[in-house]
Amino acid sequence: MWSGYLLAIAFACFIGGQQQVEAAAAAESCHLREFDLCMTSAIVFVQQPQGTKINEAEIDKQCNLFKETEQCLDDYTERCMTPMQNQLVDFMSGGLLKNMREYCRKGSNLRKTYLKHGDCVNKQRKNANKCLVDFQAAVEKSTVDDTHWRDRPKTLCCALDRLQACNTRVIEPACGKEAIEVGDMLIRGTFSRAATLTCDKYKHNSAECRRLLPPPDTKPKGGKSTSVLSKLISTITQV
Repeated sequence: MWSGYLLAIAFACFIGGQQQVEAAAAAESCHLREFDLCMTSAIVFVQQPQGTKINEAEIDKQCNLFKETEQCLDDYTERCMTPMQNQLVDFMSGGLLKNMREYCRKGSNLRKTYLKHGDCVNKQRKNANKCLVDFQAAVEKSTVDDTHWRDRPKTLCCALDRLQACNTRVIEPACGKEAIEVGDMLIRGTFSRAATLTCDKYKHNSAECRRLLPPPDTKPKGGKSTSVLSKLISTITQV
């Protein structure tokens, strides 16, 4: 489950550069449908069925999909983006790639910890789905509502803190503190240190976050949303 969460949230980093992607698509021989095809493997990755046994073979299967996505995106950005656009995408997605490569490296501490707790965490996927649905609703508010565009970074920070707090309430009693810590490490490691330090200021139960976040249990539009990230998250939440 953590791997799917990580990829869905972390692709916000790449999709956050959507203007760069769209600008690149304007170039001759570059089309957004090529970018969409790159995302196909990512969508298969996050659609890991509930109850899937977490073992070395399953992780290798996930990592093959990740490598396909990474290679496809590398080819697209190299061919279709300017050097400056490429640098921006690298900056936004660097944490994701580092974490996923560590996850895919046999014998790594991250992989060992995931193997230890993965089955337990996966069993809580249904209960934890509510946490991700609330995050999805906040993503839609921050990316679709142009009237409050200045609040987007703060809203996403608040939403991420609420997601982590919700996952802790659901998963820690069943799987222990270490399972939560590895999940937090994966998610926080996805973002740059500057972004992490910025987000640390925004706690979901603060007055500022209560003002910015949609109320808990707000139903997102999901697959009908114009938010690319929300549509990707819908492959997990089934909203």
